[in-house]
Amino acid sequence: MAEVINQNTIGQEKDYQPLQYRQYKRKMERVRKRKMNSK
Repeated sequence: MAEVINQNTIGQEKDYQPLQYRQYKRKMERVRKRKMNSK
């Protein structure tokens, strides 16, 4: 599931501007940690 999401977001990442991309990456990391903690 995670791999599919990553493949779908690869095209979108290029559209992000540096600041937005940094915030986006930080958000993704937060979500990833939350998922790992919940297991």
